[in-house]
Amino acid sequence: MFALDSVAENTFMCPEVIRRASDDVVKALYADKSECLRHTQDTLGYTCDDALHLFNDTVRYLRECDTLLAGMQEQLVQDNRRIESLNRGAKLIHQPLGRVLMVIPGNVPLPLAIILPFSFLITGNNVIVVSAHKAKRLTDRLASYIEPVADGRLTVWNGRTLDALDQLVDRNVIDALYYLGSSEHYTSISTRCANTGTLLIYEGQANSAAVVDENFPVDVAAKHLVDAKTLWNGHMCSSPNVMAVHHNVWSQFQSHFHRLAAGYRLRSHAEDLIMPGARKMITLDEEPTHDVPGDSAFVPRLQVVGTLEETWDCELFGPIAFALPYVDLSALSKTLRGSPFQLQLSIFSDSDTVVNRLIQETQFARYCINMVPTFQDPCLPWGGYGLSGNSPVAHFIQKSVRRALIENWTPECQLDYL
Repeated sequence: MFALDSVAENTFMCPEVIRRASDDVVKALYADKSECLRHTQDTLGYTCDDALHLFNDTVRYLRECDTLLAGMQEQLVQDNRRIESLNRGAKLIHQPLGRVLMVIPGNVPLPLAIILPFSFLITGNNVIVVSAHKAKRLTDRLASYIEPVADGRLTVWNGRTLDALDQLVDRNVIDALYYLGSSEHYTSISTRCANTGTLLIYEGQANSAAVVDENFPVDVAAKHLVDAKTLWNGHMCSSPNVMAVHHNVWSQFQSHFHRLAAGYRLRSHAEDLIMPGARKMITLDEEPTHDVPGDSAFVPRLQVVGTLEETWDCELFGPIAFALPYVDLSALSKTLRGSPFQLQLSIFSDSDTVVNRLIQETQFARYCINMVPTFQDPCLPWGGYGLSGNSPVAHFIQKSVRRALIENWTPECQLDYL
């Protein structure tokens, strides 16, 4: 437990210390691997394979942190060379954010409850972690792996998320809020931070889209999209919310999707899989399972809608997607361009013309051609309403610092900085 009034100065860990710290956390993870995987499956309803993927992603990120930080610092050196050439005597510096409250979502405490606090700790921040109620036990367990290397700068909040916001944000106790959660809370969260001048990093949107053209193997497209809606129960921001399919292959696509999806039985209740704001448009029927007496299962499915616009206010974060046929590509592009959520567009087409038109006429942060990135690179965070793919932020460590430009960099400034 650290004192909330203490703010870390420029205490970036050196690469050797980061390697030792990450090695210690990885050893703790492996020593408790079976329990960690079991808690992930029990808490989230994930399969053993899904939990193992998340575990391996966590280990990989931890082992790359020293390299990621070194790369960030090398980029800083290059930026300063350009700045010096334009404004002699100016310098760009990185500083810790200070006291950071992290709200960990209930869908992926592994790996986020480890890699997020670790990323911020190695750049000198103090971190308070609070999680969704259903994942609190798992989050507490994961955070305990970091505590031995945190040097007293990590606190796990024991109360509710709302209490943490009331006591830490509203009372202006923290310097920054890193919020991961539903877009439905963006207005209230941003208002709180604006009222107190608290820096807000908001990873709160899960709306991606996919377009299936008529001149692409429809069975292949359906397989990619079913996989995206079933891995980790579809709890990925890269898992498409909306699928627009050319009307000439619409019936075939539906048939392939339903046939492939029928092989999955996700052992989580539908109410736990679908965001509350989207439930008014979804039929939450479940099917009994034969291998677990008394249990129920949710089969991945498509929810056919009349227009894309009616889905804009409905955030899906589970094994279901809104779908509709389209006729005119220009009209589809115009509609997609008006979406409030422009994280990622997956385009399934063998036509360069179709691909280029969709890229040129829309404004998504990332475009994926003939694939959905089902397995994400753990070093590449998402969120930010279409900004992440266009920003210089490539990993969580880069989000853990603020950038300050000093116009007249003097020896005295350097002494203060060091």
